[in-house]
Parts: sequence; structure tokens; C-alpha cells
Amino acid sequence: GMRMRLAFAIATVGTPDILLIDEVFGAGDRWFVTNARKRIIAMLERSKCLVLSSHSLAQIREFCTSCIYLQRGEIRAQGATDEVLEIYEDDLNRAQRENPAG
Repeated sequence: GMRMRLAFAIATVGTPDILLIDEVFGAGDRWFVTNARKRIIAMLERSKCLVLSSHSLAQIREFCTSCIYLQRGEIRAQGATDEVLEIYEDDLNRAQRENPAG
């Protein structure tokens, strides 16, 4: 946890052209998540591009205006966030219907 916090702090000190974040909000307590979210929002106002890797659809909707949905290393969908997430959710629902045991 402390290494992730330190890495996040270092990565968000400046104003990078491209900020890459991989599941950052899953690696901390409520205090860290709240402050990390504030910091990301501030960086989005200054940076040119945020690349966020996440399984949290709520975070993707909050921070992203466009998405790429990868499935087994291949691009399954690309475009506006709501459109891509709709395809993703349809795929999840279809997979659950086809294999209800999991």
C-alpha cells in the first residue's frame, strides 16, 4: 500500500502530457481514494491525456470520455465511453447467460 501511495504521489507531482494509471483506486483506504480522486481531477484539468486501466465502470464513466475495450488482447470496441461500456456490459450479460455457474 505504501509503495503504491508513494508511486502515485511521485507520478502526480508534475503535469505530464500523458498520465498512465492502472487500478490506482483499489490500492488504498478511503482517505487515499478520496485524495487520489481529487488529485486526478486536478491533473485532468492540466494534462493532455489520461490512460486509465480499470475494472470499475463507475471510475471509467467518471474520468473517461472515450474507451477501448480489450478482450483477450484484441480490441473489441473503441469510441465514446457510454457506447463502449454498453458493448462490454452486453458481453458480460451474454457470458453469464451462457455460463451461469461462472
